[in-house]
Amino acid sequence: MRLCDPSIYRQWHTPELTQSMRRQSDPEMEVRSLDEGDYVFREGDYAYEAFLLVRGSVEISIVVDGKKRVLDTIEEGRVFGEFGIISNMPRSADALCLTECHFKVLTGRIFEQKLDAMDPFMTFLVRWLIDRVRVLSRTKWQD
Repeated sequence: MRLCDPSIYRQWHTPELTQSMRRQSDPEMEVRSLDEGDYVFREGDYAYEAFLLVRGSVEISIVVDGKKRVLDTIEEGRVFGEFGIISNMPRSADALCLTECHFKVLTGRIFEQKLDAMDPFMTFLVRWLIDRVRVLSRTKWQD
C-alpha cells in the first residue's frame, strides 16, 4: 500500500516549478552524477538528503515476497527522496539510475534553512504537516 499515488507528484511539478528548482543557485546545493545501474539509495539506508533530478531517469522500487515491484519512474525535473529528510525514517525503497543521472542534492540542513526563511505561519503549517506525516507513517508501518 502506498501513502500517495505518484500521479499527484506530477500535478505539483509544473513546468514553472521545475524551471524555478533548476535555477536554484544555492552554492550549498551539491551537484552529483551517477552512472546507469548505480543506486542513489537503498531501502533501509539512513535518509539525510533529497534529490532534484536534473538529467536522467531513476526507478523507485521495493521487494515484496522476493519480487521487485516498481513503484515509480522519476523523470527530469522531479524531486525524490524528500520523505526521508522530512520523516527522519530510513529509506522505504530503492532508487536505481536507469540512465546516467545528474542531481541537485538538498540536505536536511538546507531544507531546514529554507523552511525557516518562509513566512512564520507557513513555517508553522509545514512543520505541523511534517509531524502529521511522521505520526501517520509510523502508525502505517506498525500495522
